[in-house]
Amino acid sequence: MASHPGPESVSSYEGYDFRRMWAGREAVTELESGLVKTALAGAQSDRLLEAGTGFGRMSPLLAGLAEEYVGVDLDPSGLREIRDRLRAKDARGLRLLGRANLFHLPFVSGAFRTVVSIRVYHHIRDPAGFLGELARVLAPGGLLLLSYTPKPTIGTLEQDVRGFLHSRPTGLTWDRSDSRECGPDPFPIVVSTSARVRRDVRTAGFEVVRELGEGPERIAPWWPIRSLRGGTSTFPGSFLFPTRFLLARRTGTGDSPLPSLDRSFACPRCRAPTGKRSLDGSWAFPCEKCALPMDFRDGVLDAAFLPSGAEQWTIAPPNGPPTARAPGGNRTRDATSSDDPIEEVRAGRNG
Repeated sequence: MASHPGPESVSSYEGYDFRRMWAGREAVTELESGLVKTALAGAQSDRLLEAGTGFGRMSPLLAGLAEEYVGVDLDPSGLREIRDRLRAKDARGLRLLGRANLFHLPFVSGAFRTVVSIRVYHHIRDPAGFLGELARVLAPGGLLLLSYTPKPTIGTLEQDVRGFLHSRPTGLTWDRSDSRECGPDPFPIVVSTSARVRRDVRTAGFEVVRELGEGPERIAPWWPIRSLRGGTSTFPGSFLFPTRFLLARRTGTGDSPLPSLDRSFACPRCRAPTGKRSLDGSWAFPCEKCALPMDFRDGVLDAAFLPSGAEQWTIAPPNGPPTARAPGGNRTRDATSSDDPIEEVRAGRNG
């Protein structure tokens, strides 16, 4: 079992060169965009949460699928970049970006109709905590679209080879276990069987609706994307599909309207509602119940909270000292090398 038994563990991509990693992979984004549209076709689109935005590869697409879009991540620079891109597009509807820990979202329960989390789950060491928090902020009957990396596939075989080459004795993803944690690369990577992921999703309070597969374009980039889209629904369980998109529905029924977005904020530590807060201008205040500070400036909410002793994996900027902008215990890797020793860093506001 790969669930981390120790302190809460999160990853921040600040300082990571996402654009370099995704250079030349436009086919992946095109295919995944089509999968998202297919999975969410016909869904109620009043408010959508993107849990883990990264540098915003999918954010403009998701923002266009809902009347109100909210994106959260631990990387403030990525959030500011997304904000500027959405403003440049003159996107319709309300848009809110927030710096937050995905295990402690700064929103009241049942605040969203749809939650989308793409290429995040394989960095989650505590799937129960993560899925439970996504279930909390989803309204009954709401949809979760989650991408994950199953084991074993051609993708996890790549992890086995890389682990062998770097002498990381973490076991093989093709073993009989239902979940396996691979070595930091540069962050922890966790892969689970499809059956294990489905079980965890159901335990968190969801019912699985459908599953789509994606990934052959990594093996054959010359393969037409239009042809690949057909296989995503027909053969999602094939080992040639190293990424899966799972659509699940929050159990329960209810068609009641969501609370307005300006009344959807809550303290990420004690979950006390903050009351009505403006989505214009700027404000800052401590939680009336536990005194945790929160602030909102120029379209970005800062409500990152980690419990005392929590572990955060961050990337140090190239040619610069290790940084840790979120609270808790932090493990930092130098962005120039995935094999540098891990250094403990303590910083930030914690609980």
